[in-house]
Amino acid sequence: FNPLLSERAQGIVYDSILLWLELCVLADKIKFLLSFHEDNLKENESFVQELVARRRWDVHKHPYWLVFEAEQGIRIRPEQYEVAHHLIHNNGSAVQLNMGLGKTRVILPMLILFWSFSKEVKCIPRICMMSTLLVEGCDYLHGVLSCSALRRRLFVLPFQRDFDLDIGKVRLL
Repeated sequence: FNPLLSERAQGIVYDSILLWLELCVLADKIKFLLSFHEDNLKENESFVQELVARRRWDVHKHPYWLVFEAEQGIRIRPEQYEVAHHLIHNNGSAVQLNMGLGKTRVILPMLILFWSFSKEVKCIPRICMMSTLLVEGCDYLHGVLSCSALRRRLFVLPFQRDFDLDIGKVRLL
């Protein structure tokens, strides 16, 4: 932070920033809920889902997720957090999700942010995408992770299965 601030003052500023970001996300949630003013609210699944949704993760443990939410004008839904939490804490596991549940737009950035900011686990997140999704996926991830306050660097390394690999080429990668 600022060398002119005491450690206590830095903590107060940090907590204030987190609170402000939480309020920004809450304001977005309120705008979303108010957009349903003319609908039959009891029958609208999106309204009810958003109304009962509560944050299940700690903003002090994952402040980068809060920045991601605030910058993108989204809210990480409880089921998205549960998937990310499962993948983080069950190394090598896989999950299958239906279309429209935020795999590319929410869960994947959450995982990248977790591992790129992690102080306990030293690793570089690697993502394998189908070639048909590569350009759009990289453009999106670049926009939300690199061209943002999060400042995560992304590198694209195209690869095809029919490429002849040997030990030297693997080490180079």
